[in-house]
Amino acid sequence: MAYRIGFMPKVRRFIKMAMKKVRVALESDERPSLAVSPQLILDPAKMGLSGLGKDMAEEFADDLKALITRQLIAWVPLSPGYTKRKRMLGLDPRILIATGRYVSSIQPIAQKDGSWIVSVPDTPLRAGSKYTLKDLARWLEYGTRNMPARPHWRPARNLWRTKIVQMKEKLKFNMVQELRKQGYR
Repeated sequence: MAYRIGFMPKVRRFIKMAMKKVRVALESDERPSLAVSPQLILDPAKMGLSGLGKDMAEEFADDLKALITRQLIAWVPLSPGYTKRKRMLGLDPRILIATGRYVSSIQPIAQKDGSWIVSVPDTPLRAGSKYTLKDLARWLEYGTRNMPARPHWRPARNLWRTKIVQMKEKLKFNMVQELRKQGYR
């Protein structure tokens, strides 16, 4: 399971779209000619973009971990046999948590294109196992023949849709503020 966070790879397209919506003119109402047109400097740090993807990915990972550890979703209960087995082995009685390794492995990961994803590593479940933590994430999310689905990635993503809209609005506001500082309105 992996969930791509933010919109950092799409920033250029978003800036172009926002520029179309912003009326570009000089403060003094003079018509700029091509020769004297002011240079537009879109500094990501000044616009509030610096580190935004990483911050969002870290926050999403924290929110996803909180959904699991606080048991904020009404999942199908564990079977009586598995509940008994967890108790005998001294494992955590909560759903989706036995040792805590899966939950703690949910981390933001930087990508080559500058974007961030939240995922679990592709490490084996146990030494010598052919199954990985990614396999476990898929089984927990979608279920198997012997285990009901206990979705947690999709509900977390749905909760985050509103946060992403808010971030886009904040980004647009920061862009407009920076453009105004540069003499545009």
